[in-house]
Amino acid sequence: MTPRTLIPGLALAGLVFGLGYWMGSRSSDDSSPAPSTKGGADRVSSASGARLNPVPGASERAAGARQNTPLGRLLSEGEPPKPLTSEEVAAYVRLNNANAQSLLAAFETDKDINWLRQAAANFPDDPRVMFAVVNFGDASIPGARQEW
Repeated sequence: MTPRTLIPGLALAGLVFGLGYWMGSRSSDDSSPAPSTKGGADRVSSASGARLNPVPGASERAAGARQNTPLGRLLSEGEPPKPLTSEEVAAYVRLNNANAQSLLAAFETDKDINWLRQAAANFPDDPRVMFAVVNFGDASIPGARQEW
């Protein structure tokens, strides 16, 4: 590409980017409701006497999504989430067809060596299983650490 075609191309790309940015910022800054049409959602409800809630913006949706996570609840409520029961962990493994990743996740969550033994028996060639057996396994898992 020559400088004769490069400079106008970059200028055009910058113009398109700037126009898109300007249009996007105008639509998010415009918080005034649109003029209502007949039968529109902005009309006052006759039963309750209150206006209908508008659709929440992206920031409100993101704030609500953060509050529904365990970390969000920890920060807002101040109490840690309750640990999973063994039945919940087993249900997770069954739901994921007892694949290597679910067995390792169950081992890390439940701290039960049987999950790691099952992963080692079913997936001996998986590098994640090998790493877990070498670092967290005990003598009950068959094979030497050097073999793993």
